[in-house]
Amino acid sequence: MPDYYRAAVNEPLDNVVLAKISELPEGWRCVVSWLLPQPGLRTFNPTRSDPDAPGQALPYAQFLLDHLDADRVVVDLDDGVEWNPAWGALLG
Repeated sequence: MPDYYRAAVNEPLDNVVLAKISELPEGWRCVVSWLLPQPGLRTFNPTRSDPDAPGQALPYAQFLLDHLDADRVVVDLDDGVEWNPAWGALLG
């Protein structure tokens, strides 16, 4: 299982892949973003048939981790969103 790190207040995010998970009526939305080598983002939206967007987004974030040579994948959970252990280990 991959390791993810909880976002810390005032943490510099210049060499990480950030996954922000929020809840919508249809399920979880996950926005994966990065700053280097140039800023970018990709949004994974839930659908009725597939409400688990982080299940797709977090493997993409792991791919970017290696592809962009970033330090780690940092996860920011909105209030009320619980981490699903099936996604991997959430550290820190």
